[in-house]
Amino acid sequence: MMQNISDTDSETDSDSSDYSVDKELYLFNDDEDFSDACMPSTSRFFTSSWSSTIGNLVQLPFKALSGLKIDDSVEKEIDFFRRFFDDATMELIVEETNLYQMIRYSVDVTGPTSTNYLPVSVDEMFAFLALTILMGIIKKPRIKMYFSTNPLIATPFFNSVMSRDRYIEILRCLHFSNDDAKKIGKLQPVLSKIIANFKSAYTPERNISIDESLLLQKDRLGFRQHVPTKRSRYGIKLYKLCESISGYIYNFIVYTGKETELKETSGLLRERVVKSLLEDLSGQGYHLYIDDLFVSPSLVEELFRLGTNTCGTVMKRREGMPANFPPPNMKLGEMLVLQKMNLNLIAFKDRRELLIISTMHDSNKCDTGKKERLTGNPIMKPKCVVDYNKNMRGVDLSNAVITHYPSFMKTVKWYKKLFFNIMDMAIFNANILFNKKHQSNLPLLNYRLNLVNQIISRFSSNVNVIPKPTGVLSPFRLTERHFPSFCSDESAKKVRRRCFVCSHSRKNPPKRQMSYYECKDCNVGLCVDPCFEIYHSKNEF
Repeated sequence: MMQNISDTDSETDSDSSDYSVDKELYLFNDDEDFSDACMPSTSRFFTSSWSSTIGNLVQLPFKALSGLKIDDSVEKEIDFFRRFFDDATMELIVEETNLYQMIRYSVDVTGPTSTNYLPVSVDEMFAFLALTILMGIIKKPRIKMYFSTNPLIATPFFNSVMSRDRYIEILRCLHFSNDDAKKIGKLQPVLSKIIANFKSAYTPERNISIDESLLLQKDRLGFRQHVPTKRSRYGIKLYKLCESISGYIYNFIVYTGKETELKETSGLLRERVVKSLLEDLSGQGYHLYIDDLFVSPSLVEELFRLGTNTCGTVMKRREGMPANFPPPNMKLGEMLVLQKMNLNLIAFKDRRELLIISTMHDSNKCDTGKKERLTGNPIMKPKCVVDYNKNMRGVDLSNAVITHYPSFMKTVKWYKKLFFNIMDMAIFNANILFNKKHQSNLPLLNYRLNLVNQIISRFSSNVNVIPKPTGVLSPFRLTERHFPSFCSDESAKKVRRRCFVCSHSRKNPPKRQMSYYECKDCNVGLCVDPCFEIYHSKNEF
């Protein structure tokens, strides 16, 4: 049962008991800017104290045109993915990867593949990403096992697209920026492009939510965070703004400590994060749901002035909260309400005490759709609680779905791991847009498989891969005539190759032995003595 309580703020003005709501403040023309029309700073509606006199709240109109913002030519799964990973983004990744490769091998030329490295093309980079996406579905403990020819674990598709050494070479040299001055500088150019593509492809519906997520990162990192409530506990923290119903990721910020780049420069960090994420949606009448990590009365007031309604849980001791509210003796199902300006502060005693602040909810209760187990009576809760539970799930929804088939690898550097996580976000968003356009319900797993198939079909035929020993014995090695020759690359320069017999021996421990000789017909490197003879005369070695 709801009851009003007296003002508990010790600093309340003497005339606060006469607090009333001027209904003329609720009336404004649709053509007016509601941030000015509804919220005049000189109005007595803006009292600085909390009151037990509850009036109606100003309702902001929704002005945004939500929906898809893509061309009619975007039809297939790959088209939606390329809406985010467009030509400009891929060309940037390829350019930086090739540049890093040149710098890397100008310092270290001892590697066996350094002398015959080929620059990565856009087509080959797409094929590389497709295999990485597929690795998120087919789980194996080591990357090399995806390219193994062992019948127990073989996945021939990977070798048909790209050799093992070529994939590892691209992964090792994958790069996005040469900016080491900032913590996020290694990824910032690609990060900015993809976020801009997220925003330009879709406008969210009215209900949105902001929350934090954590990308697992156990290695040492200057801005690694410890969040005990998260499943990963240690990792890279991201703040995300998502559509509540679908989980579409509209905007996100990577937290890097004091160096975190935010559009808003004034105020507390939690307030600047919220306002920075909302930058392009502010003034449109959105309904924002956030938790007590961000919420304060001052932030909710400011967001309302900027044209955004807010609902969220709030901490008792947050600055601007009334003293001694709620009282400690609340009964199960009891609800108490205070009001300040266009804010309702609602306390509700459920299994635990809930404290919610809202600029769009009154003190009404609604049916939750559930019934009490003993009496069969419908369970009633404040509408703000029901709406909060329903619409706060956007970020959790996206995190839960993405983690089913993560593309990131535990052994790569943090910025590559973060890049693969962003790629998973892009696939998740592309799946949502695909379903919205086709009015379908294609699961993310099927979408990823279709995407890999389409990428390989379109780009793998143009992949130029350096020939490597495949690990498969040539059927003609025991019957034809074979002659040793020097290994050489395209410039006719002598190079070394790994001896196939030494590295694949079953009778002796395999070892890495480099040789200047090879059999051109079998395309394998071999020691002249005795491996060349063994390879061409013995069925097993």
